[in-house]
This record gives sequence, structure tokens and C-alpha cells, in this order.
Amino acid sequence: MEYRIYRHPEGIGLNGKEFVMDKKEIMLFNTVNDAEKFLIKAIGKKATRVELEDDYGLHIEENVDEENLDER
Repeated sequence: MEYRIYRHPEGIGLNGKEFVMDKKEIMLFNTVNDAEKFLIKAIGKKATRVELEDDYGLHIEENVDEENLDER
């Protein structure tokens, strides 16, 4: 399982998701912990996952191929 980081623009869920990108690809992390470490380094402050979500609007989710969900 891989994980990705996203946020909702302007903090509004109706705006969809903006993902952390590496060039033209969504950045994927092997573990939630790896994604958390990346975010903590990026914001330059120590934070828990709850603080990353509540204070910064940054979320971590499983990488799911949403285009192929209907094929399951």
C-alpha cells in the first residue's frame, strides 16, 4: 500500500483535492510515517497527524486508482 498527501484549496472540501507533486507525478510514500516526516520537514515544525490536518489542512490517504474503482 502507498500513501499520498493532499489538501483542499482554500480549506473547502467542495474544491476537490490538490496533491503533493514531484514534477508531473503525485508523490507516493511507502508508509503514513514517511508522509508525516515529509510534511513535518516541509512546514518546518513538529506536528502530529491531527495537527497537520486541523492546523494546516494537510491530509494523508491511501493511494487509490479512482478511475478504476468501478472495475472492482
